[in-house]
Amino acid sequence: MSSPPPARKGFYRQEVTKTAWEVRAVYQDLQPVGSGAYGAVCSAVDSRTGAKVAIKKLYRPFQSELFAKRAYRELRLLKHMRHENVIGLLDVFTPNETLDDFTDFYLVMPFMGTDLGKLMKHEKLSEDRIQFLVYQMLKGLKYIHAAGIIHRDLKPGNLAVNEDCELKAQNYMNGLPELEKKDFADILTNASPLAVNLLEKMLVLDAERRVTAAKALTHPYFESLHDTEDEPKAQKYDESFDDVDRTLEEWKREWGALGRACGWTPPAPCRWPGLRVLGPPTLGCRLGEEHSGGQGAAGLPGQGDLSTWPLPAPRPASVPPHV
Repeated sequence: MSSPPPARKGFYRQEVTKTAWEVRAVYQDLQPVGSGAYGAVCSAVDSRTGAKVAIKKLYRPFQSELFAKRAYRELRLLKHMRHENVIGLLDVFTPNETLDDFTDFYLVMPFMGTDLGKLMKHEKLSEDRIQFLVYQMLKGLKYIHAAGIIHRDLKPGNLAVNEDCELKAQNYMNGLPELEKKDFADILTNASPLAVNLLEKMLVLDAERRVTAAKALTHPYFESLHDTEDEPKAQKYDESFDDVDRTLEEWKREWGALGRACGWTPPAPCRWPGLRVLGPPTLGCRLGEEHSGGQGAAGLPGQGDLSTWPLPAPRPASVPPHV
């Protein structure tokens, strides 16, 4: 049996729970965190900053057009989110060096440590912590709604929390289970009347009668926390791409284009027309650091000359660009 080729320059390989990971060398100390139907997550340490991050590897994202579209949509959503109470994207990369070999990619996000569901199982939360957590949840939800996105699965397990009690909403756009409404005053006998009143307004199945996140933030329960200056505006999310169909080859090219816009290390160095380069093309970068031939996000020298890179195949004239 022939041995596998060496890891790509700037990357290293490690087996995690019987799965091969090949990640950028800047992310050290991979540790398994969890796995689900579509991917696995490891924690790692960004050696440039010492910060702990979460790295998600999707299972066979290009096994079908449906999986490719789902994965692409996840990247677009994560890229769009820029709010302290919503999980967003720090980095995205692939170890594959050609478009033909493009099978794996990794999403890097903030590491939070736990979620509200697990936290509530292990300790009883004080009134002031509950107030602070719900306030952060509503700030994130207000931002998501302002972007034109509906979460559809807002539950404790989808609210990530770190050791400083900072909260971020995650896993948007999942299913919505229907549950019978209960009398919260009978259940939450030790909660403050204001908290119960707020819950009665929030947990209403009829969306027309349910209080909005923006309105809930003005409820008297948050009087000591509410600060309108601390609520950044959201850009509208372009959901038109959700109805577009592509072949696997076309999805890979869309990935390359969107990945370039995210500042990642693309497969088969390519020049993607019409997109800003947000970081050193062969090194990847943090989001939001626009590259102009100078320093990249990690203080690394930029590479501005992409003129020798091959162009991707032209897009059919009938299909508008969405990246």
